[in-house]
Amino acid sequence: MIKLILVNPLYDAINSKERGFQLGLLYIATFAESKGYKTKLVIGENTTSNIIRILDELEVPPLVGFYVSADNINEVERSCSSLRNLYSNLKIILGGPQARVDEKRLLLENFADFVCIGDGEDCIIELLANLDNVKYITNHYNEITNLAYIKNGEVCYGLKKEGKKANHLDTYPIPDRSLYDYNYLETSSISTSRGCPSKCTFCYEGTTNKIKSHSVKRVLDEMLYLRSTYRTSYISFLDDTFTSNKNRVFEICDSILDNFTPWSDLIWYAEAKVSDLCRTKGMAKKMVDAGLARAQIGSESGNQNILDYYKKFITIEQTIEATELLHDAGISSIFTNFIIGGVHETRETFLDSLNLAKKLMNISPGVVECACTFLSPYIGTDIRNRPEHYGIDIIDPDFKTGSSDSYIFAKSKQLSKSDVLGMGKEFYSEIRSEMLKIYPSLSNDVIKKQIEAANFGLTSNWYQFLTEDRILYKYSEFLKSSYLTIYSDDLDPVKILPIRTFDLELISGNEYFWARRQRKITFPPLELLLMELASGKLSMKEIVDIAYSEFGRSKSLSEFFYDVINFFNSSASEFLICYRRFC
Repeated sequence: MIKLILVNPLYDAINSKERGFQLGLLYIATFAESKGYKTKLVIGENTTSNIIRILDELEVPPLVGFYVSADNINEVERSCSSLRNLYSNLKIILGGPQARVDEKRLLLENFADFVCIGDGEDCIIELLANLDNVKYITNHYNEITNLAYIKNGEVCYGLKKEGKKANHLDTYPIPDRSLYDYNYLETSSISTSRGCPSKCTFCYEGTTNKIKSHSVKRVLDEMLYLRSTYRTSYISFLDDTFTSNKNRVFEICDSILDNFTPWSDLIWYAEAKVSDLCRTKGMAKKMVDAGLARAQIGSESGNQNILDYYKKFITIEQTIEATELLHDAGISSIFTNFIIGGVHETRETFLDSLNLAKKLMNISPGVVECACTFLSPYIGTDIRNRPEHYGIDIIDPDFKTGSSDSYIFAKSKQLSKSDVLGMGKEFYSEIRSEMLKIYPSLSNDVIKKQIEAANFGLTSNWYQFLTEDRILYKYSEFLKSSYLTIYSDDLDPVKILPIRTFDLELISGNEYFWARRQRKITFPPLELLLMELASGKLSMKEIVDIAYSEFGRSKSLSEFFYDVINFFNSSASEFLICYRRFC
């Protein structure tokens, strides 16, 4: 019999495929199952009807838990109200970032019986045991870890067990992804630690304290599990503080190098704090050598005064230096974000951010990808509590007009709402213009790295931009189909079929103009014939035989063969040719 239902309600305005996977719920579900509590995960839009369908089939109602964020709280409240009206004896618990900091209102307004205000595994198991034991009465709730509840009309709290031994997270089993709805399943995410000691004034995580970590062995075990079970070759480490402990970073990298071959069976993503990278100069290279393909660094602003208000405890110079370190190490993607229209923002400070973004893009061309978001005044953050200090107006405190970070819920007092929206559009327009400027001179190695990363599942903003180019799009698609990018001596020319990636009909005379790359390519008669024959219909041997009959009289067949191979391989290095293997 189902004893626990865990719910992540989404709504159509959210990219539900992107936000549907919630690793925290899966941790709780797996732990509950390991303790003998049958658990059902309900994910997606219209979850209330699915919950009702399950409840109507059960004689005894299970505990129902909701993941609550700033974006789904309206849906959660509607669902809770509906369920409580239908099932008077149903117990509901809320958790997640929004519930953790808004527990009093949620309880006093009777949306739930309980709120989990910290890690959920122990809280849920202890609560289930309590609810199962008829001898327990309400005041035993004060013995339950991280629990908030109502007693005599007041919000009360259970225990906070912060003093657990190191690596206590290892007592929780590896999340069992078979429990998750396949439509929302994500098989690359790993959380190696929880919590964040930073106090960024705009962030939920600034309301937490200590870092709790898995052991390096446990991290490796989960990586190996994902590889063997799901053939995962791209891992996303979700930690906010992955680089905070340099010794642990190096240990994880060594463990990866001992068990994986970077860029053969593994690449990975992690967030990196620029001050950590600058403090430990060898860290960037170590991570990249171990397969770090994408790093996210939090730039937030190009104005130092605003950075200080955000309590980032970094400098503009560190952001630049960290970008240089990652670039020099050979990383394929650096993602960074800027908050637009936020704390004490003016037109001038916006331009500071835009100029820094462009500078970073030119420090590492084809690697740095810049995005912007709007300021979201999350409950519990210092910005939400003291807007006057930060020079902002909170105009939509409940985020009713859109999804977090993507619309205007707060703005600088010195800007209008339309000013901020215009800055967001201008930012992306300028970033795209910069990409267009950079692209013609972008090295082939950088382009190849982006395409190679996409084959692992990492589709960066640069990759998406590059594959707007029809030639690179076709080249990338051919590689996804296991086409070869080089012809080597060990291949059978009868079974290899060269295929061009560009439209031959666009050739004028013997010239092809690659507009996006702003390059003019001239094909002498032999090379033009070879490109015509590289239609994907003829084998290498057939092409050589045809071309030799017309152009090969002055050379031996073997010499001519190698000239053709060299031409095709040279063209392949310029993304103009791929090789299809027959059989």
